[in-house]
Amino acid sequence: MDKKEIDYLLGNEYLYTRTKSIIKERNKEEILFLHAALIIKKYRMDSDSKIFKSMKPIYSELIELPISKMPEYTKLLKVGTIGIDMKKEEFYRLLQEAKNDIEALFTYKALE
Repeated sequence: MDKKEIDYLLGNEYLYTRTKSIIKERNKEEILFLHAALIIKKYRMDSDSKIFKSMKPIYSELIELPISKMPEYTKLLKVGTIGIDMKKEEFYRLLQEAKNDIEALFTYKALE
């Protein structure tokens, strides 16, 4: 008889990530690459007490266009990648805002 595996959810972490890059194309035109995502990191333990981690992107957006056409709010964002731990309530609030207003997703904690 096969042993039935049972998983136990140990907890979740809620994460926000944003990456901004300016890339020079071959034709020397500069392109804005901007990506933001809301991610849930889950920790679980199996019946043998092994701990597993999985990451699930819940929502993400990507902007890729010439810098001459980039939205004004993108100019405030620093080039590079950030990762921010969030509380569950804040995560779901931003998720709802982002679905209605893409700017809210990209400018989260931009001035801090």
